[in-house]
Amino acid sequence: MVNKKLVKFVKDARKKNFKDSEIKKLLSKNGWNSKEIKEGFSSVKSVKKSVSKKIKKKVVVKKPKKKILKIKPVKKKMAKKIVKKKVVTKPVKLKKGESGSVMLREAVTDINKEIIALNKSKRNLNSQINDLDASMGSSREMERKLQERIARLLEREASLKEKKKKIGQRQERLADKLSKVQKIKFELGEI
Repeated sequence: MVNKKLVKFVKDARKKNFKDSEIKKLLSKNGWNSKEIKEGFSSVKSVKKSVSKKIKKKVVVKKPKKKILKIKPVKKKMAKKIVKKKVVTKPVKLKKGESGSVMLREAVTDINKEIIALNKSKRNLNSQINDLDASMGSSREMERKLQERIARLLEREASLKEKKKKIGQRQERLADKLSKVQKIKFELGEI
C-alpha cells in the first residue's frame, strides 16, 4: 500500500518545480526504500512543470468554522448562510539561487518527527504486548495448577465414593446379622 504522506510530499515537490531525481535523493537519504519511492511516484499523476519559477504558497485565513448569518426572509421563510474557512493562494517568487530546499528540509523534518512519534507509539505497543504475554503466562500457570487441583479432587471424590460403597455394604451385612439375631431372640423367647 502506498504511503499517503510520501505521495503528498512528491506532489508538493513537483508543484514546486523539483526534479524527480532530486526528490528521490531526498527521500532515499531520509530512510525511504526504493520500492516505496517507485510506488509513490507511480501513484502520483504527472504534474505539468511551469516555466516560471513561481511557487504558490497556501495561506489560510482563519475564520470560525461555521458562522450562521441571517438573511432577509424570502416568502416568509428564514434562510441561513454558512461561511466556511477559505484558502487564499498567493504566488511567491524565489530569490536567485534559492531552490526551495528549505521547504524540502522542513518537509523532511516533519516526516522525521512523524517517524519518531510512530516509533515511540510502536515501543509503547510492544511494551503492552509484552505485559499481556507475561500476564497470559501467569494465567496459564494458574490454570495448570487449578487443573491439577481439580484432578486431585476428582481422585479424592472417587476414593470417597468407593469408601461410601464399602460402608454401605458393611451396613447391609450388619443389618442382616441384626435381623438374624432378633429372629433367634424371638425364637428363644417362644421356647
